Amino acid sequence: MTRASDLARLVGAGGSLEGALSVDTINEKTSGNGVTIDSLNIKDSGIGGQQIGGRKNIAYNGAMTVSQRGTSFSGITSSQYTLDRVKLFLSGAGTYTVSQSTDVPSGQGFYNSFKLDNTTSDNYGTAGDYIMIRLNSIEQQDVMKLNYASSTAKKVTVSFWAKFSYADTWNITLVNHAAQRSNFKPFTITSADTWQKIELTFDGDTNSGDGFGVSTALGLSIDLWLGAGSSYSGGSATAGVWDERSNNNTSLVPASTDFGSSTDHEMYITGLQLEIGEQATPFEHRSFGEELLLCKRYFDTDTADLWYYNPEQLGSNYGRAFIPFTVTMRSTPTMTISTHNTSYSAIGTQFGGSNYVYSYLNGMSTYNYVTSWSADAEL
Repeated sequence: MTRASDLARLVGAGGSLEGALSVDTINEKTSGNGVTIDSLNIKDSGIGGQQIGGRKNIAYNGAMTVSQRGTSFSGITSSQYTLDRVKLFLSGAGTYTVSQSTDVPSGQGFYNSFKLDNTTSDNYGTAGDYIMIRLNSIEQQDVMKLNYASSTAKKVTVSFWAKFSYADTWNITLVNHAAQRSNFKPFTITSADTWQKIELTFDGDTNSGDGFGVSTALGLSIDLWLGAGSSYSGGSATAGVWDERSNNNTSLVPASTDFGSSTDHEMYITGLQLEIGEQATPFEHRSFGEELLLCKRYFDTDTADLWYYNPEQLGSNYGRAFIPFTVTMRSTPTMTISTHNTSYSAIGTQFGGSNYVYSYLNGMSTYNYVTSWSADAEL
C-alpha cells in the first residue's frame, strides 16, 4: 500500500491519484451460497470446501507417534495391529517385520513413521494371497458429517508421505463399511528410496443405500493394497468411482511388482491425513498426549500394580482387582491380564464395561496383584 506522505508528494508534483495507488482488484459475487472472491468460495461451512476451524484430520495417529504395543513386531505371517490404529492384513504373502521408524521426510515436523519390511518373500501364486495395510479405521459416528448416502455427500482428500524401495503404482481404497462399498485411486512412486507426498481426492458416496449412523461400529477405512493374487488383481474396475466392494475387489492391486515378492522390499509411511474437501492442507500436528488419548479409546494398557482384595462374603480364596480405563473405550474390551503369581485356580473378568472392569481370581492360595493389563476394543 502507498503511504500518505508519498501520495501527497506525488499528487503535489502533478502526478495522478490513479498512478499513486496500487490496489489489487477483487472480483466479488455474493449469493445465498456464500461469497466468491477470485474463484474461492467462502461461506459458513468452510473456505473452498475446507472447514474453517477446529480439528480437520479425521484420522488418528497419522504421524505414527503412538505405538502402545511395542516399537517392533517381527515374524508376522497373519493379520495383526502394530502401531496404534494401523493394522496389517496378511494372508499367505510371506513374512514381515513392522517397526516404528525414525526415518521421516525432512522439514515436515515428523519424527516417526510406519516401516514395513519383507523378511520372507512370496510369489502370490495362490489367488487369495494378499497384503494390505489398513492405515485407519473410523467409527460411523465420526464420519456422519460426510453425509454419505445423500446427494450432499462430501468429497474428502487423503494425503500422506511415503517412501518405497522401488518405484511402482499402488492403490489407496476408501471403504464404506456401512454399505459395503469402496472407491480406489492409484498413486505412483516415481523414485525409489525417496520420500514423496501423495494427495488423492475422493468423491462422496451418494448412493441411496446405507449411510453412517450414530454407531460405534466401523464406518470408513483407508486401505493401502500392496500385493495380491488373482482374487484382488488384474481386474478392470474404474478408479475413482464408488461401487460394491465385490465389483472392485479384482482391481485393488495395480502394481507391476507385488510388494513382498523380494526380501529387498520395504516401505515407510507417515503424515496420514483425511480431511473434508478437495485440497490437501498442511498436516495437523497434534500433541503426543492428545494423540495417545485418542488411541486409547481402541487399545489401552498399563503396568500399574493393582491388588486383589477379598470381599468377606465371597470366601477367603477369592480375590478381586479394580481396573480403570484411561478413557471411555469404544466398546467393552477384550482383556489380557498378567498377575504377580499363578497361585490360583481360575482368572476372569466381571462387571464393568467400557469404563472399567474387575478382574477376579478363584482358588487364591496367597496374596496377588495385577502386574500389567491391556484392553482391546479395536474396530
